[in-house]
Amino acid sequence: MNRTKRMIAVLLALILMLGLLPFGAFAQQELASSSAVYINPAYADVLDESDIPQPGARKAAGQTAAAYTTIEEAALDVREQLKNRTETVVVSLSTAVRDDDYYFDTVYEEIYNLAVAHTGVPTEGDSLAWEVGGYGVQMALRGSGGVYTYTYTYSVAHYTTLAQEQEMDALVAATLSSLSLDGMTREQKIRAIYSFVSHHVTYDEANLNNASYTLKYTAYAALANGTAVCQGYALLVYRLMLEAGIDCRFIGGTGNGGGHGWNIVKLGGIYYCEDATWDSEYVSHGCEHRYELKGLDNFEDHIRDPEYEDETFTSAFPTSDSDYVSGSAMDQDGLTYIVDNGSAIVTESDVFRSGAAEIPAELGGAPVSAIGFGAFNRCSGLTSVSIPATVTAVDDYAFSGCSALTDVWFGGTEAEWDQIAVDSHNEPLLNAAIHYAEPSVCVHDELILSGAAEPTCTESGYTGDLVCAACGETIESGSSVPALGHSWDEGVVTQQPTGSAEGVKTFTCTACGETRTEAIPKLMNPFRDVADSKFYHDAVLWAVSQEPQITSGYANGTFRPDNTCTRAQVVTFLWRASGCPEPETAVNPFHDVKPTDYYYKAVLWALENNVTTGKNATTFDPTGECTRAQVVTFLWRSEDTPTPGSTANPFTDVPGGKYYAEAVLWALEQGITTGKTATTFNPDGVCT
Repeated sequence: MNRTKRMIAVLLALILMLGLLPFGAFAQQELASSSAVYINPAYADVLDESDIPQPGARKAAGQTAAAYTTIEEAALDVREQLKNRTETVVVSLSTAVRDDDYYFDTVYEEIYNLAVAHTGVPTEGDSLAWEVGGYGVQMALRGSGGVYTYTYTYSVAHYTTLAQEQEMDALVAATLSSLSLDGMTREQKIRAIYSFVSHHVTYDEANLNNASYTLKYTAYAALANGTAVCQGYALLVYRLMLEAGIDCRFIGGTGNGGGHGWNIVKLGGIYYCEDATWDSEYVSHGCEHRYELKGLDNFEDHIRDPEYEDETFTSAFPTSDSDYVSGSAMDQDGLTYIVDNGSAIVTESDVFRSGAAEIPAELGGAPVSAIGFGAFNRCSGLTSVSIPATVTAVDDYAFSGCSALTDVWFGGTEAEWDQIAVDSHNEPLLNAAIHYAEPSVCVHDELILSGAAEPTCTESGYTGDLVCAACGETIESGSSVPALGHSWDEGVVTQQPTGSAEGVKTFTCTACGETRTEAIPKLMNPFRDVADSKFYHDAVLWAVSQEPQITSGYANGTFRPDNTCTRAQVVTFLWRASGCPEPETAVNPFHDVKPTDYYYKAVLWALENNVTTGKNATTFDPTGECTRAQVVTFLWRSEDTPTPGSTANPFTDVPGGKYYAEAVLWALEQGITTGKTATTFNPDGVCT
C-alpha cells in the first residue's frame, strides 16, 4: 500500500514538472515519414541498393537542419554540403500546406537535382553529380502551429573524401600552370587540355571489375593516379575545361554497346563532342585526336542517354552535326567570334568573366552584328556590358544566368536599341538599366499636360508643363498660380458671452471648410438693479447684447426685473429674438394696436405665425399682464408647437385639457422652466 502511494506521488510530481516545461518542447509532432534510394544511372549496372548507405530514422547526432521556404534555397544548402563531402546531408522545407504526395515523392529529387545542376563552376554541376554513386534518403514530416516542416536526410555514397578534393584543387592548379594556357586561343586551350588528359590518363583495366574500388570513377583518380575508367576521364576534362573558362558538359550513354561517358565542349557558340577515353588508346599510334571536336554525324558508336536527348538539354547545349573546322572560331579581346557574310558574331566568352565586359564594334576587321547563342551564358559575375550600335540581334541564352548584370551601355540611340531582335532566355539583359550614347530624335508630336495643380486657399497652384508623351522632354514649363486665400462667412456665435466669460464666434471658409474663431467680449452690465448673483443676470445681459437688441431696459439705467411683463412686451421680445422679420400682411384686426405702437409689427408677425390670436377677434390687450401660461404658450408656438417627448406631468395645477398643457410639458423637457415647485407650475401667475 505504501509503495503504491509513493508511485502515485512520483507520477504527480512528474506531471507537475512537465507542466513547467515550455510548450514548444512538445509542440512539434512527427506526422508522417517516408524513404527512398537513388542510384546514379552511370553506375546502375555495377551498384544496387545494398551498396547505397541506408539512412537512419533520425539525422546525424548534433547536425542541425536549416529550414527553408523554397526548393532553390534548400538546393543551395545541399550543394555546399555535397562540396564538403558531407556524408549525412540534412535540409528542411517549411510550408503552410501539407502535401505528402508531393513532398515525399518528388521534392527530395528536385532538391538534389538542382543541387547538382550545371552552374559553370568547376567543382559543382557534373563534378558533383557523377562523383556520387547514389544516396538513401529518409523523409520526416513534423507539424506545429499550422506550419509543416519536411526534413530530408540524405546518406550519400561519395567516391572521394574532402581531403582528396583539397588535394585535387592543388593538382588542378599545378596542371593548368604547366599547360601555359595564358595567351592561347579558345581552340588552343581546348586542344591542350584534351591532349593532356589523353596522354596523362590510362584506362584502369586492373580495377575494371573491382566493385569495391569506386575511386576509378573520379577525376581525382584520373589526375592523381593517372588511371581511371571513362567517367574519370570525362570528369577530369569537365573540371579542367571549366577552370580554363570553357563551358563543358559530361554526357552519359553507351559506347560500343556498353556504359560509357564522354564530353561536349563549347567552341564558336556551339558544342562539339570529345572522348578522351577512346583517344587515349590511340596515343601510342599518334592518333589521339580521332574523337576530338567532333560533330554528331561523325561521332560513331556513341549513343546518349535519354536525358541528354530531350529538348530542354539540347536547346541549352546544342551540339554541332559537323566536325569543328580548325581556325573557324577566332579569338580577340577575350571573346570568340565567327565571321559570316562580312559580319562578326560574338559566339563565346569566358564562363568566369566578371565585372564589366566590352564588345568592340569590330572583330577581325568585320563589324559586330550579333551576340550569338549562349555567348555570355552563366557569367554570373558579369555586372555590365558595352554593346556597339552595330549589333542588330541577340540570340537565345546569350545572357542567361548573368544574375549580377545591372547595366548595359549601348553605343546608339534608344530607337536603335528598340530595333534589336532579342531572343528568349535573356531576362538579365532585358531587366538591366540601358544607357544610350546618343539621344533619340523625337518630333514631339504628342504633348500632354503634366504636374498641373489647382490653387487652394493656402497653397499655390501650377498651370502644368507641356511634356512629350514619347520621350518625356518638357516642351513648355508652366507657371505658379497664387493661393486663393480664405473666403470667410459672416460667422456664427458658437459660445455666448456672459458677464463673467468671453464668448466665441466661429467663421468658416466657404471654399475649403477651414475655420477660425474670434473672441466676443464679456457682456457689460448697464443695469444697476441686475446683480451678478441673480439667476437672471446672464439672461438679461444676453438679451441686451443681441443684434437686433431684444430689450434695452429703461432710460435711467434700470432693468426693473420684478416688473410684470405686458402682452405687448412678451410678443415684442419674441419678435426681436427671431430677427425682427417683416410681417407679410398689413391687415390689422386689432383696434387697440396702432401702426405707431412699438409693438405693431411684432403683434402682426405673432398673429401670422399663430403665436397668439389676441384676447378676442378684435382686441389684443397689449397692456394686459402676461401670465406664465401665456408666455410658455407663446414660446411653444414660436417653435411650431413641437410634441413633447413624454406625457408625464408632474404639475398638479396643469390639467391635461388646458391650451397650455403641451407647452408646459415641452418647456419642462427643454429646461426652460422647472415650475414654481416640484409639483406646481402656477400657470395664472404673472410673468416678470
